[in-house]
Amino acid sequence: MRKFAFADETGCTPDNVQLKPGKYLTDSGSKEDLMVKTIHSAGGSPELAALVSAEEPTKHHLKLFSIEQWAVDPNVKNGKVYLVVKEVEAPMVRMEQRIMFAIATISNMVKDKAFKRWANSWMHSKDRSADSALEIANAAQEELDGIENLVTMGISTGGTHEEMKKQKETLSRITALANAAVLATDAGRSDDDVCQLLSVATDNIQKIFKGENLIKLAEKICAN
Repeated sequence: MRKFAFADETGCTPDNVQLKPGKYLTDSGSKEDLMVKTIHSAGGSPELAALVSAEEPTKHHLKLFSIEQWAVDPNVKNGKVYLVVKEVEAPMVRMEQRIMFAIATISNMVKDKAFKRWANSWMHSKDRSADSALEIANAAQEELDGIENLVTMGISTGGTHEEMKKQKETLSRITALANAAVLATDAGRSDDDVCQLLSVATDNIQKIFKGENLIKLAEKICAN
């Protein structure tokens, strides 16, 4: 198993995990399991880690670390695992690629036709205007507020608690993504602000899209 995670100049990740190049032996499932602890700004490939980073790596002098882990004896439950941590070269990603990745992943979670139309227009460079993105952001925020109001009044939304939680999370992702697309049209904007919004949109996206497909998508986007 391998993961890539960004850290600051001292080796500290956004999850407050300290990374230092070296080889380590630890207990399987221990509290020091770096695979579990490094969640944010981490991914299964350098490209994926760069696309979900909440900060611009070059601007903030971030380092990219490779974390590789394997069991000493796969047949022994709760046995020992090897950890190898290395500093590796970080890929360069453009803001356009960050937004494209967020749109591509969230599009697979959403059935709303208005969002699908906007996402398709943005991806194909047909409409990347602030007005169109703001319309999507406002619609998602309005729906999210409506759900919150119903919950406050004790009125059922018609779904299970888990379904409602998933719906709210998806709407929050859409709101953050669309607001990032709005902000990206402003020449005077801060790239950090856009990255922060996009990191909300793609937070822990690896947990939702497991396997190689997400890595392949990240590599494909970064290749263009």
